[in-house]
Amino acid sequence: MFFVLLNVPAAHGQIFWRVSVKLILDANGNRPSTGDLNSHAKISAMIDDANVVLQRAARGYQLLHTETVDLSNLPPPPASAKFCYGGTSGLENDGDICTGSPCGAGGTCRQLMSWFDTPINSAARNALRDEATNNAANTFAWRTNAINIYIVGYQGSGTGGGDMVLIGQKLASANTPIHELGHFFSLCHTDGCQETPFRKEGVDELPGDDEITDTLPDYPTWDTEDQISTYNFGMNFNSLDHDQKKLVNDVLFNIMSHHDLRLGFTPGQSDRMTDDSNKKHNWVASGRTIFVDKNIIQGEKTGTSGNPFRTIDRGVNDAEPGDIVLIHAGTYSGPLTITKGISLRASRGVTIIGSSPP
Repeated sequence: MFFVLLNVPAAHGQIFWRVSVKLILDANGNRPSTGDLNSHAKISAMIDDANVVLQRAARGYQLLHTETVDLSNLPPPPASAKFCYGGTSGLENDGDICTGSPCGAGGTCRQLMSWFDTPINSAARNALRDEATNNAANTFAWRTNAINIYIVGYQGSGTGGGDMVLIGQKLASANTPIHELGHFFSLCHTDGCQETPFRKEGVDELPGDDEITDTLPDYPTWDTEDQISTYNFGMNFNSLDHDQKKLVNDVLFNIMSHHDLRLGFTPGQSDRMTDDSNKKHNWVASGRTIFVDKNIIQGEKTGTSGNPFRTIDRGVNDAEPGDIVLIHAGTYSGPLTITKGISLRASRGVTIIGSSPP
């Protein structure tokens, strides 16, 4: 009798996302004297913390920290790099392009004099990204085979241009970097895919949807299970069944939320990140994941999360050495012969290949 039982995947990564970290120094060529990421040890700890979250997702992905580069004597920002600093809504206006005002009460429109002082908003992030990719001498150490993470002396974090992450010295939490890498791999906030990151109660905004089926609609200022459960199920948390409670906690403790304690991704979020890694950002990954699910009958079978292959043979045949074949829970026909260096991993429960064990 032949069978293979897949359930708990190995903790270590089979596929690596390469990461290149750049620490931008101040005008005097110094790192910040204080901060969350002002040393190689702290930067390495940032990568380690992110990998703990990825191990918890159990998809076989890990960050490969390829380098940390100190950047000094960078060319100055262009004259067009004028951004708001401060304003009525705290950091809400920081980084907005300006030509004078308005920047909100108390805010100022300033020429960016040093990339070290880059504010963390989309316009400023994109300005740095454009400068880095257009610099012929590559003094910004831009890499075409890795996630480019730039660390500056300001505060906040965000992604830029679809292929860069910018992080300031004051982190909102230890999981801020993996939160931004979630955005890099096409995840929205759990409270919605809106452009504005500073949503506040009292401005006629409803809980948002991140367009992933296993995350409930969320709101950035909710901080209890009852707030999420009452909106989504019409009852308090203690009245929910086991599956409903899991859905609530998957949002309350989600890496992509605005809540205080952020621990992990849902399987649906992991699927989206994997699809993005396979296609849009395949240049940062050491391999691909091919999806197999015998229960999905409709659709063109391409091996993506939305259109998985129905048989393990198809997944194995499509895989290259170093790839993962991710198999949805169930029993699949066997035996199976594999002659190349790939990994089989289970998703969403127990997977049996061949006859069931006695």
